[in-house]
Amino acid sequence: MGRGLIFFGFVFLMLVLPMTLAAEINVRTVSGHRASITLLGAGETYEFLDSFHLDTGDNGMVKVEYTGGKEAIDVLVKISKDGETIVNERFEEMNAAEPMYLQVIPGKISKDYLKLDEEKARAEEERLAKLEAEKAEVANPEVTDDGNKGVTGSAISDYELKIPKSLYYIVGGLLVVGLLAFLGLKYGDNLRGLGPGKPVVSVASASNTGSAKDPAEERLIAQLKEAQKEIARLKREEENITKIVEMEKKLEADKEELRKLRSGQ
Repeated sequence: MGRGLIFFGFVFLMLVLPMTLAAEINVRTVSGHRASITLLGAGETYEFLDSFHLDTGDNGMVKVEYTGGKEAIDVLVKISKDGETIVNERFEEMNAAEPMYLQVIPGKISKDYLKLDEEKARAEEERLAKLEAEKAEVANPEVTDDGNKGVTGSAISDYELKIPKSLYYIVGGLLVVGLLAFLGLKYGDNLRGLGPGKPVVSVASASNTGSAKDPAEERLIAQLKEAQKEIARLKREEENITKIVEMEKKLEADKEELRKLRSGQ
């Protein structure tokens, strides 16, 4: 009988007395300021519930607790510095049965900064994933529509190294020999007329002294000079290729070092 009365008395108190809520209110704002937090009953009528005044400290985080029977409340947050109001924001119809995470930063107001942090983290993950995909695409180019793969700088250098270096000189030498042989056939009689001890006049010298008046001869002399220039250019390109290969190797080494640093090795 006694236990039954106690039980019914407890139920009566729960029905009659208002339910007390305890809500944690977290505010993220600028550091080194003064935060004034005022709690009001939700609605058009003014109903003061509680107020708090705290320094935001070095991290800009403050936390207060609401205890009362209101399920919905309005939270007024004023941030000031040396008596001057920096920002004043009112959050209406906030659920007092759940923790609140309010952000009150000029230009960055939010009812839930945890959600903002999650969205920011997700956006950063997507950015990093896209960056990694772009790096992978550069390292392993896909086949294009014409069936050819993209070629990186190192691949070009490797391909050029496979060409024998002596081939440049051989090609140039063949051009020079061919031109000289043609000139020998065309002007063989004049060359045979040169006896022992007579100086041999070069084709270039003959051109300069005016002995080579034939247009075909002048054209061949010009081609010979171009061939000599081409040989000199090929030599310079070979030196450039060697420098490019050295730079490519250093680049690959730097990439490997960066990969090790990111992986924590």
